[in-house]
Parts: sequence; structure tokens; C-alpha cells
Amino acid sequence: MRCIVLGAAFWCVLSVSPAIAEIFRCPGDAGEVLYTQHPCDAGTRVIAAPGVSAKATGVRASETAWLKSRSKGKSSGRTKQSGTSDRKRQQQAKQAYQCKRKRASLAAVNADLRRGYKAGQGEKLRRRRAGYEDYLTACCR
Repeated sequence: MRCIVLGAAFWCVLSVSPAIAEIFRCPGDAGEVLYTQHPCDAGTRVIAAPGVSAKATGVRASETAWLKSRSKGKSSGRTKQSGTSDRKRQQQAKQAYQCKRKRASLAAVNADLRRGYKAGQGEKLRRRRAGYEDYLTACCR
């Protein structure tokens, strides 16, 4: 059954021809810019014609050069060693942040234990403290 459904979906995708239309840029009555599928009287400019792909705008020349060099397999000034050291530094910073958060959580649990707690919370707080201490001894310096 699944094959029949997939086959029908594949046939539907292939049988539909893509709709290609021209897009026209026309000046409006108040000077605004209008985009339509039909040509205007005067000042019409074709934005996209059938078979012609519109060029991407908003990309800087330096970004275009970087994209071309990247597509060729070249990196822009970085070597593999610096990339791995960057990743290693990021991982170390992340680990340091996590250790800092665990220490802060441990301090909060210890403060709760010193301050006092409800009858049912004692064991839960001690388990949390043990978990934080285990994490800190195993993962942090």
C-alpha cells in the first residue's frame, strides 16, 4: 500500500509542469513600485523572464568570493588545525560554563539545607547535592 501511495505521489510531482511567469516592475500612481504578472503601459521593467534565473541581490562581493572559494573546497584563510583548536576552545568554554552553573546550583542546594526545609524535601535535596558533587568531581577541575 505504501508503494502505491509513494508511486502516485511521485507521478503527481512529475506530471505537474512548473509555472513560469514573467514579473514586471511598474511605477504606481503615487510613485510607489508595483510588481505584476502583466506588463504596464510605460516604464515597465522585466524582473524575471522564463528560463532566466533572477540574480540574487543583497550579497556583498566579499561574501560572493567567500562562497565561491568555499564551493571549490578552499577555506578563507583558516587551516584545519585552527578550526579544530577553535572547536576545542568552544568546548572548553562550554564545559567551564556548565561547571560554573553546577557550582551555583550546589551552593543553592547547600543554602537550602542550612536554612531548613520541609519534611519531604530533605532526601531530595541531599540527592541533588550528591549529584552535583559527583558531576563536579568527574567533569570539573
